[in-house]
Amino acid sequence: VVVSGPKTPKKGGGGSGTSWDSSSVFGSIGKQRVYKERPLDARTYAWFAAAGAVGCALTHVALVPLDVVKTRMQTDLENDYRNTLDGMVKLRDREGLPALGLGFWPTVVGYSWYGGVVYPGFEYLTRLFSQWFPSEAAHAPIVLAAGALA
Repeated sequence: VVVSGPKTPKKGGGGSGTSWDSSSVFGSIGKQRVYKERPLDARTYAWFAAAGAVGCALTHVALVPLDVVKTRMQTDLENDYRNTLDGMVKLRDREGLPALGLGFWPTVVGYSWYGGVVYPGFEYLTRLFSQWFPSEAAHAPIVLAAGALA
């Protein structure tokens, strides 16, 4: 992040005698990439797994009703849903509120597993690959490879 810093005198004159000094909001240390991170233990990776499991499960469970209606709209040629909201209302009226939660538990289990594996896996692989290829130029490919493999 680059912001306008305090005014500093110009060297060489001209104009108002001041110019904006652009610097990082974190000072000079913010301009450097962290090359040595603290080591992580199994407990930290377990917290990453827990955070990933809860985060993924909650965000995907929130969309289960939308997914139920979308699937019905795509597969049931007899449906009379005008749009997603209309589909939710009609599905609730016809089959009851629990119909909007079809697939709730498989979603919880599946995305809990996914988040619990991917979050710590990404962190572990990023650190491992950064040790193997410490070049700054390799950072973007490392992040992409860790994300793909996690």
